[in-house]
Amino acid sequence: IHFAEFEASYATLNIVIDHTRAYQVEDHDLARMAEEGVKDWQYYLNSEQYNCVQIHDRPVFLSGGAGTGKSTIGLHKLFALSKNKDAKLAYFTYTKTLKTDFEKMYNVYQTDYRKSSPNELAAKVDFHSFTEFCISKIGVKFKDLIDFTKFESEFSVVNWPLFHNIHIHKVDIWQEIRGLIKGFMGRYWLRNEVFNNLSKKLKQETLEFLIQHKFIEQAEKDYYLVIKNSQSLFNEKNEDIIVNLLVGEEVRRDIIIADIRTIKSKMQEKQFRSPLIAKELYLSLGDDDCVFNQEERSLIYHIAEKYQEWLEKEHKFDENDLARNMLVMIKQNKIKASYDYVMVDEVQDLTELQIYLLLSLKHDNGHFNDFFFSGDIHQMINPTYFSFSRLRMPFHYQHV
Repeated sequence: IHFAEFEASYATLNIVIDHTRAYQVEDHDLARMAEEGVKDWQYYLNSEQYNCVQIHDRPVFLSGGAGTGKSTIGLHKLFALSKNKDAKLAYFTYTKTLKTDFEKMYNVYQTDYRKSSPNELAAKVDFHSFTEFCISKIGVKFKDLIDFTKFESEFSVVNWPLFHNIHIHKVDIWQEIRGLIKGFMGRYWLRNEVFNNLSKKLKQETLEFLIQHKFIEQAEKDYYLVIKNSQSLFNEKNEDIIVNLLVGEEVRRDIIIADIRTIKSKMQEKQFRSPLIAKELYLSLGDDDCVFNQEERSLIYHIAEKYQEWLEKEHKFDENDLARNMLVMIKQNKIKASYDYVMVDEVQDLTELQIYLLLSLKHDNGHFNDFFFSGDIHQMINPTYFSFSRLRMPFHYQHV
């Protein structure tokens, strides 16, 4: 079937994997080629690598150590996808150097192929390093970006009393701020898992229902925290089904469902409004998510608040601010989600907020197969709390 017909048959572009130029070889042949310095090594894949390239009916999460061929698989995957000439493909990575190297390798590969197929059209591929992509979209200046070096040499120097009585290394404080307090997407990828009833508009029977069935717990007076089981109520559009199963009286069901929808709407509305996750959420994290005790967390959160105040006063920003601002702009339709397939290399260097932004750049939010993530937690160059199990969460919540 011709691709034009394929495109016309569906409301959104359905990406297909065409044949690749890969030559399948055995592991010992790959080893021999490496030893002999074979020039065109990137054309050769072993059977496991080749099978990774051919996956098209689910998102790909590729984990492997240095030198195991992750980038080679990504190269072949992108080349195979480029046969969909009308598709718009994106490659993202954290470092500019890797982005440049991968783009160069991909272009050499395509140029070589065009020698034998000069008239064949290929899809457009955009190559981005994450920070440069955000800066170009938002229109801010690179010199105003704060990384750990500037956090230590600028913010920490000016605000030295904050660090006087805390016996935690600044690198660990930075990791906590970057990876959790500013970069965490919440335990259920809701980002904002705290809501309040200060206006007293929520019915008491709704709050009692949510607490009784362990969907929320009270953090403090009129403030509530989403807890275990909440993904089935707050992540999906099935609150009416759940309430109908748990509540017998029809009038009461209607009241509770209306209140739950109000809560969800408010949580969504405020999802990216604050640069920091709620203090109640940070203090409630389990030992698996945060290594510090409650007293230490309170001190670190206070530093994070002062750090954010300093950023705003000095008109500076960090990578999480870039991601959050772009997510707000997408929500306001100032930036369009336009990619058909998103590939992310060295994903372990990105915070969850940054990853969520990349998920939001694909134009069809209802189709989750068109993502490719590769990385290795042992090659992390910027501190995060990355894990592949958490990366899979937003896909699990959408029944992928």
